[in-house]
Amino acid sequence: MPCRRGIITDAVVAKDEAERAALWGIRDNMECRSAFAPLKGFDVSLPISKIVSYTQSVDRNLRRIFVEPRYTIVGHLGDRNLHLVVSLGEKTPERTRQVEEAVYRPLVEVSGSISGEHGIGLEKREFLHYCRCETEIDVMRQLKSLFDPQGILNAGKVL
Repeated sequence: MPCRRGIITDAVVAKDEAERAALWGIRDNMECRSAFAPLKGFDVSLPISKIVSYTQSVDRNLRRIFVEPRYTIVGHLGDRNLHLVVSLGEKTPERTRQVEEAVYRPLVEVSGSISGEHGIGLEKREFLHYCRCETEIDVMRQLKSLFDPQGILNAGKVL
């Protein structure tokens, strides 16, 4: 049991449907907080044992960009997914790219993925090399072609 071993020091578990809905409401509204605007949301996945080192790396990277970075992290402990919301300060292509690199680059060191349950989509394609080698990307393209030869399923958004 992780709690007994000191791995988990604090947690909330919903006792009923109302508490479950309230917890999801907090998570779902994180991205809407005006205090973070303009913001950038991320969905990453990594081994549970690497979460601390990953988040420390992200914090160091963000501190190279911002004097006082404003971000929050919400996780799905059971499925290894983390949702990060980072305030960009100013929404420019350069700033957005800096923040994306700050969040995605450390995934290489922890064998993580730039995507949790939400997939790659359009914005993450250029960062796929941080978590997949060229052979894996090629296999993804082949599978996409096999199952969607006309490219009509989620056109242009997946390999």
